[in-house]
Amino acid sequence: MLWLVFLVPLLAVFLIALALAWGARGPAWSPPPCSARPATVDAERVAQGLAGYLAIDTSIPPGQERWDQLDGQPAWVAYLLERWVRPLELEHRMLPGGSLAIFVPSDDPRPPVLFLDHVDVVPVAEPRRWTQPPFGGRIADGFVWGRGALDNKGCLAMALEALTLMREQGRSPSRRLVLLVTPDEEVDGHSGSGRVVREHLEELGFPEVVLDEGSFVLPDFYPGLTVAAVAVAEKSFLRVELKVTGQGGHASMPSSDTPSAVLVRALQRVADWDPPAHLSPPMRETLWRLGGAKGFPLSWILRNSRLFQPLLLGIFQRTTAGNAVVRDTVAITVVRAGEKENVLPGLAEATLNARLLPGQQPERFLDLLRARIADPRVHLSMTTWPGQDRMGGWDTPTFRAIEASIAATVGPLEHPLVVVPVVTPGTTDSRWFTEVGLEAYRFHPLLLDAAERAGIHGVDERVSLDNLARGTRFYHALFQLL
Repeated sequence: MLWLVFLVPLLAVFLIALALAWGARGPAWSPPPCSARPATVDAERVAQGLAGYLAIDTSIPPGQERWDQLDGQPAWVAYLLERWVRPLELEHRMLPGGSLAIFVPSDDPRPPVLFLDHVDVVPVAEPRRWTQPPFGGRIADGFVWGRGALDNKGCLAMALEALTLMREQGRSPSRRLVLLVTPDEEVDGHSGSGRVVREHLEELGFPEVVLDEGSFVLPDFYPGLTVAAVAVAEKSFLRVELKVTGQGGHASMPSSDTPSAVLVRALQRVADWDPPAHLSPPMRETLWRLGGAKGFPLSWILRNSRLFQPLLLGIFQRTTAGNAVVRDTVAITVVRAGEKENVLPGLAEATLNARLLPGQQPERFLDLLRARIADPRVHLSMTTWPGQDRMGGWDTPTFRAIEASIAATVGPLEHPLVVVPVVTPGTTDSRWFTEVGLEAYRFHPLLLDAAERAGIHGVDERVSLDNLARGTRFYHALFQLL
């Protein structure tokens, strides 16, 4: 009977594996049906419109009085009105704080959808490194070049061109739209989206859903698949100040307890810290959908993410991008101490930039950070907390409309397409709206590999004419399906 001692555990393992494999069965992801009328896009026309927009340097932080003026308006406002808004006969309004609201009518009585975009761009530090001038508005080699092509003037140009196509077809969007162009997303969003939420939501018709910038169609996210990543939530932004005070003195007689030395040791502990990792609900759904596109045993692993969480977390943590979506992160961004080389400073300070996953409370994170530093001489204070992001769903009419529009417009593709919900590690202006209960979906309808994505805030930011056509088709379909 000794053989039973070995057979029973083996049988148990077999039955557990069989149950897990059975639980991993289920249909692969398939797009919802798309009833939108297709569009034939003149990519050159879209490119010309975007090129003129990119030629306006909007890298100066707000307010607008410091931007180029034309007929008493910021030049970017004058351009948008002349190129698209007035030809489309759309109502528009400048809001206090410098935002431009564009209203697209519909007979549908539902609250409008808010299309959120920002006109400001990050400055260009080294223009000589660019292949084309960053504010030249050049079209060359199949691309439109310029700061803001991807982040984020391109999306507005594609959306307005999609509305132009609908007008030429004698069609209107399925529901009212408000296109809100804000001036300070790259700074902090306080005077733009923040002020709109605080003071002007009623003027915008109390929108129900927000569409904002976010992730992309990614050919390099998972081998053998093209993954359209739609962000249903974003990590929250937290600024933490560290301060150490003590006795200054002459640099010829240092000690190990000077404020600078204490701060350096604390920062080293922060730099070496890996906060706890976990898979958020959107990431579990993403793994389930990816598993449906793969065969056994990958489907078994991906669709049993709770059982295989340690393995999957280990895979995510191999890259900085993957690590950022499974744990809170903290970066050392500013360090300040001393003004003269032969003087020991009595004050040393540092600024940390933390990004928290949805559900993480800032007070809890600060407790973990204090425990990690483990030195009462280091004083921690939280200086900025924009609020907790509300997680959107992936079984909602808006998400299904986005899925259907992606599937109908992004092809042809080299690999099969899967649309997945994700958490974006970046921070967008949509956080101001989720704070007051709106759902937000963050997505760029552009197929970008890592090399093209590197242009965001980097050198040679550009968008291809193929992508401009793809994105315009996407918005043309989406505006019919919302």
